[in-house]
Amino acid sequence: TTAWVALSPSTPENGCMRVIPGTHTAEQFSHTDTHHESNMLSRGQVIDTDVDESKAADIVLKPGEMSLHHVRLIHGSEANRSEDRRIGFAIRYIPPHLRQVNGPHDAALTLVLAHGAGALMDSLFMDAFAEGIAAGGFRVARFEFPYMAQRRETGKKRPPDRAPVLEATWHKVIDHLGSPANTVIGGKSMGGRIASMIADDAGVAGLVCLGYPFHPPGKPERTRTAHLEELRTPALIVQGERDTLGNRADVAGYTLASTIEMVWLPDGDHSFKPRKASGHTEQENWNCGIERILAFMAALSGA
Repeated sequence: TTAWVALSPSTPENGCMRVIPGTHTAEQFSHTDTHHESNMLSRGQVIDTDVDESKAADIVLKPGEMSLHHVRLIHGSEANRSEDRRIGFAIRYIPPHLRQVNGPHDAALTLVLAHGAGALMDSLFMDAFAEGIAAGGFRVARFEFPYMAQRRETGKKRPPDRAPVLEATWHKVIDHLGSPANTVIGGKSMGGRIASMIADDAGVAGLVCLGYPFHPPGKPERTRTAHLEELRTPALIVQGERDTLGNRADVAGYTLASTIEMVWLPDGDHSFKPRKASGHTEQENWNCGIERILAFMAALSGA
């Protein structure tokens, strides 16, 4: 949501904002950078769709008044043809758990990644996977659960929110993006686990888990696999061979739905890091995981 606060009169004569009511309910439109001298935006951006300006409404404001509009609402302004300046400032409200996405806005699929229990959404691990997948042509979004967003603000570590809060946050993020059928969800450890628990109900296109916590540390008898036995959503689980939360031997004894594909990274731990003696490197395992995710998403998109 954007708030535009008028510091001087904002009128049709001096180029007040104009909006097309109702367009915020549509899918997000892609943009083209024109770099045209008559366009004051940083890259001369215009939306890639025909606009019926007969439906436009002028947002006329007096100094001190404010307008609010959804970020997807088609909006713009004409040139200032008056002798008066139009002065104001914009305040953009973004949910604290969201961040700017990586990758093309017109990608066939968007992958949404949630962080693990203890690391921020922009850890080296999360950055590497988000940037690698975006470079492969898909859009990637990341977010933080409420407890982690609060930690970012206060600097104080807190335990994860309870499962109902984590699940509700996932649903809010999916609703915010607005197109479950074109969305793949997942994440690191806990983030991927919670995604797997709501994937079928959310109706998303797919699921990607990076180091799934099949059981708590040191407690292999307490499995977290009941819902995975009947998962309907196509899923890819990328797992280190010696992950202490579910290694290759552990997983071999589980019953998993036929919709789930396992990818094993050589000698990898919970973050896919192998031991030096294995002859493999962490970067190699990350690259392998990214390649398999790209192939999985390409298959989902029909590419």
